[in-house]
Amino acid sequence: MKITHENTISRRTIVRQAAPAALLGAMAIAKADAKPFTPKQGTTILFQGDSITDAGRNKNDAKANNGLGRGYPAHVAGGLLGKYASLGLQIHNRGISGNKVPDLASRWEKDAIDIKPDLLSILIGVNDIWHKLNGRYDGTVEVYETGYRELLK
Repeated sequence: MKITHENTISRRTIVRQAAPAALLGAMAIAKADAKPFTPKQGTTILFQGDSITDAGRNKNDAKANNGLGRGYPAHVAGGLLGKYASLGLQIHNRGISGNKVPDLASRWEKDAIDIKPDLLSILIGVNDIWHKLNGRYDGTVEVYETGYRELLK
């Protein structure tokens, strides 16, 4: 579907309308027997995704606990670092605005595997649909699902 001026759709609208479906999809992929996560000394946490994760982070400062941006990774990190200050948590944000699942896959080794996270948060998919709707990407639901599942493996 090619989006024209008459039928444009904003990214905010896509996020608002897609959020419930994304949550259900994430819940379907998550392990049913998952236990609550409690960090230990030196736990490494990684946030991965697109602009929602990126949130204006400082990409020139690759050190852990720096460059978390202004979004949910910074808020979660603030809470964890406050509650578990003595544990020396290492919290990384590697979200990149505009990324889609194939973009994550192309940088997965360097920006995920090499970090060796104990806990990984992935928030990706808005661009996969948004760029498809505006004609700048030809990915499909199957490409998204297959690619996302490969990242998890």
